Amino acid sequence: MNYLDRDILVVATMEMAKRKKGSFFSPADVLKWIYPNDWHCFMKEEFEALLWLYQNDFLEVLAAGQPLNPNYSPPESVTIRLK
Repeated sequence: MNYLDRDILVVATMEMAKRKKGSFFSPADVLKWIYPNDWHCFMKEEFEALLWLYQNDFLEVLAAGQPLNPNYSPPESVTIRLK
């Protein structure tokens, strides 16, 4: 499936991953970029977006420095980057 067919957070997360050029970043960075005043209100939706991207092999997601199990929801503290 094409990630462009998904919601704005999926597209924004991929755009930031491309801009970071292989560097790890926080999902909160995406939200602060799009919703600078209310970013904390969208954490659940951002985790859903990054989990979809991870399960569809677009992103690498680490929790405590280890690859995330794709069958589980990510904990609050994760880092992500483009594969």
